[in-house]
Amino acid sequence: MATGNAYFIQFVAGTQGLVHASLAPTLKGFNRLYEDDSSMLFTSGTRITTSAQVPFAKNVFVVLATTSRKNLDRSVRHLTTLISQTSFPPIKGAGEGFRMMFHIDGALTSIDRHLRANLEREISARTRSQVESRGSCLEYWVIGRRDLGELLLCARLPKAKRPDRAKGALSYDLSAMLVAASQPRAGETFLDPFAGSGALVQARLAAPAKSIIYADSALPTLRATLPREVQRDRRVRLLADDATRLPSIGDGEVDVIVTDPPWGE
Repeated sequence: MATGNAYFIQFVAGTQGLVHASLAPTLKGFNRLYEDDSSMLFTSGTRITTSAQVPFAKNVFVVLATTSRKNLDRSVRHLTTLISQTSFPPIKGAGEGFRMMFHIDGALTSIDRHLRANLEREISARTRSQVESRGSCLEYWVIGRRDLGELLLCARLPKAKRPDRAKGALSYDLSAMLVAASQPRAGETFLDPFAGSGALVQARLAAPAKSIIYADSALPTLRATLPREVQRDRRVRLLADDATRLPSIGDGEVDVIVTDPPWGE
């Protein structure tokens, strides 16, 4: 595998183009090694220590070790021999102990119990932690993908708490992905002219901005249902403007527009 910190992420199927557009400008030395329609393996000089750094990913993994993927049992045996030479970085918020997961070709699976026990024993000895069958703990995953010639041993970064979503709102994953692809900057004015439930405005609040404009002709009806941070953040302007005219916004005032227009409009 190429040099640098290696990571594997899973995301909404069919959005790999947006994922690449979101990661490439923000990660130093970003180098994509593998991708399919719902996952990506890459290296980066930027160290990722929390899933909040990749908010649109369903799961974010630090790659600890790799081996050629041949027979699954043989590859797991080889991963087990690599444990003594593998660095296990501390993962914040993971809880005590660990458990093993095996995710092969898109599905969780089981392996021979002796192979699993050997792998767990080596990890326990290396990390001085114990296997936990339930509860909050660190998860180590063995991951294989159909077109990836390697089997990966990874540590899953705990998921960051995600904001509540109104019924029918754009998903958190897609909102964060679209905002990230716009390459947000601290001094810009952001606009969503079909803001609706406020999902994109809420996602944009995660980064610095000069001003964030929520515009929707139905604001009087929607205002009470908007996320609390959208209603309270001083950077947000709430406008009941028609998106075809936007009379409250001056020429040249907006730097970037990210929106999800209503169906049929």
